[in-house]
Amino acid sequence: MKKILIVAALALTLAPSTARAEWLFTPFVGGVTGGLASGSVTWGGSLAWMGDGILGAEADLGWNLNNNLFNTEDSDLLGFDKDFIEANVTTLMGNVIVGYPFKGFNPYIVGGIGLLRVKAKTEETLFDFESTNNEFGMDLGAGAMGFVNDNWGFRGDFRWFYSFDAPQVGFDLLDAGVVRRVDVPTVDLIGIDVDRHFWRSTAGVTFRF
Repeated sequence: MKKILIVAALALTLAPSTARAEWLFTPFVGGVTGGLASGSVTWGGSLAWMGDGILGAEADLGWNLNNNLFNTEDSDLLGFDKDFIEANVTTLMGNVIVGYPFKGFNPYIVGGIGLLRVKAKTEETLFDFESTNNEFGMDLGAGAMGFVNDNWGFRGDFRWFYSFDAPQVGFDLLDAGVVRRVDVPTVDLIGIDVDRHFWRSTAGVTFRF
């Protein structure tokens, strides 16, 4: 009888929690490594719907600000230091979530497609330009949610973002103010290649309703 009770208690612990559809709102903060926004702080939020706690959909919006977009050994461009260029990378993703809910704990995998927007600019007196680049991309990752009660809990995950096409930060010398139009009527666009992928790790508070 004692063995039966132990097995029954273990089964209840490992069994999925009571299934129910729910909405989850998670503001988050974290960091970025590699690629478009390496070394930057990221923040944002996600709104997810989980059907029966196993399969769901999510909208994820994140902002990543980095004061040095160009992480290369060659830090000089036309005689100007690349370090003064500020990059703002915005991600907007529509994802599918697959989880397995335990008692108050839900590990999951997540992935989807969306938009990656790269905006680079500088306000230097001698070298002033702004460039915006929009690309379609994808994200893929995993994480877990743990709930303190029926209303709120904590969430953390790790995701990989990838742009289907390599973003180009482009400008011309006329717009940048390096040369004058009276001296040079036309000039070719200068394109700077940047990496098309990066990793994002975040943590946040999840509100369940």
